Amino acid sequence: MIVVFLCAEYADKQWCGLEWRAIRDIIKSKENERIMFVRFDDANVEGVFSIDGYIDANKFTPAQVADFIMERLNVLTKNA
Repeated sequence: MIVVFLCAEYADKQWCGLEWRAIRDIIKSKENERIMFVRFDDANVEGVFSIDGYIDANKFTPAQVADFIMERLNVLTKNA
């Protein structure tokens, strides 16, 4: 599973190119449930579309975001 933390500076960060390569591979394998977006602002991030679901980090506490991540991880491991 990849949790992508999106913000205005996302594309400027060095590791994001590698992360997007892994994300494209997951999408190609039709395993979209292994990708989870967490947004910290409303900035446009290339490659993320308006129909992509996300967790709004401005509406939830860090503990709640962590709980959402753990929930998804639990679902994925049960279905594996």
